[in-house]
Amino acid sequence: MHIIALATCHNRKQCTLNALMNLYNQKLPIDVTLSIVIVDDGSSDGTSNAIFANFPDVKIIQGDGNLFWSGGMRFGWDQWVKNQEIDALLVFNDDIYLNNNAISELIYVLNYAQSQFGPLVVISGAFTDKTGEYCTYGGSKRSSRWNKMKFSLVNPNGAPQKIDVPNMNCTLISSETLSKIGFLADYFSHAGADYEYGLRTCEAGGEVWMTGGYIGKCDRNKVDLSIGSRQRLYEFLYGTKSMSPKNRAKYFSQYGGVFWPVFWIFPYVRLALLTVFDIVFNNFKK
Repeated sequence: MHIIALATCHNRKQCTLNALMNLYNQKLPIDVTLSIVIVDDGSSDGTSNAIFANFPDVKIIQGDGNLFWSGGMRFGWDQWVKNQEIDALLVFNDDIYLNNNAISELIYVLNYAQSQFGPLVVISGAFTDKTGEYCTYGGSKRSSRWNKMKFSLVNPNGAPQKIDVPNMNCTLISSETLSKIGFLADYFSHAGADYEYGLRTCEAGGEVWMTGGYIGKCDRNKVDLSIGSRQRLYEFLYGTKSMSPKNRAKYFSQYGGVFWPVFWIFPYVRLALLTVFDIVFNNFKK
């Protein structure tokens, strides 16, 4: 079994080196080989040179600094990975700390799911925070009868679990899935592409599964609470890490059911009202 591991990085050299060391320290099954591809999206901190010096076998693909996560992953896929013979693709983030049996656990769940349910499977690894106190990433299930775009994080329970969408912090995708539905959708620049991929896999007759236990540690991304509502509205509408209203409508209309317009527009209305409230309140204080 040959696996290619793919990640995108930007200006966090030490994180990237740590993640690569974790991959090189994996205790792989005897019949499994692993090669690694890194898309360096315009790093200015010497990331590429450090990777080459410490891990010369890693394939480095240079981005222009404007790819972000989804764009970088697609770029690596298009430039290199899709032309290689592989049995599975390991998608990972460079801020993870992997247990040395992480990939073996993903392979175990992959084999289990394929033997029971067919070849179209995506396997997501569960992560805890660095203190080991709570689940941070792994996968989610739909949690609302009416709002099909509402999801709740699933906690590992000791056995593989079927989920609806993965967090692609460390996710194994079968070659059959890649052949059937391709890779990440082209209308995402950063966040959201992993959820869409899970939903697309399920629509194609495949399944998404999560490991029974934690395969590593990864803290949740922190939300900047210091910015005002106007800035949040601007970032939500135009931020490089956000979906544009048009692309978000495309995503919601495909997977959100008959009530998708309501749930699509709600965050925009809410942020707009908060912005108006802030303006009125600040003027009143003056």
